[in-house]
Amino acid sequence: MFEKFTALLRSGRATRILVALCCLFALATVIVGLRHETGYALGFLAAASLYVLLTRRWRSIRAFAILFGVCAAGIVFLSFLYVEVFARLAVLFGGIGVMSSLLMRVPELIITYVIIFGGVTGIFFGLAGTCILGGLRLAGRHGAAPPP
Repeated sequence: MFEKFTALLRSGRATRILVALCCLFALATVIVGLRHETGYALGFLAAASLYVLLTRRWRSIRAFAILFGVCAAGIVFLSFLYVEVFARLAVLFGGIGVMSSLLMRVPELIITYVIIFGGVTGIFFGLAGTCILGGLRLAGRHGAAPPP
């Protein structure tokens, strides 16, 4: 763990700034809470700064298309996992009253916020990156062979 922290300190200035922004927005989200629109906006900014950190050196349309597909499939999978697996097992083992208990509320909130912040922001970044790089390629400004 300490080696990873020191590797982060040795990384570039832009990486450190993006990590600091992500941590700052995540902390602000926790402080403000998710009961207001401000908390959701801060959460999206935290997820966006994390995605910028992860994708800032990507130069291919394929990578952004894969990000889009993985996030879309992740949303479907997590929704299926909660509705068809967690909820049914909880009702099977604990009865119908367990659905309103704290034991089921915690996984529900975790899955919901991963879908909202990770999935939706990832779909946005994947779609935006695919469209921007595709437009640049069609315009002939990106990925074209150099003139002879």
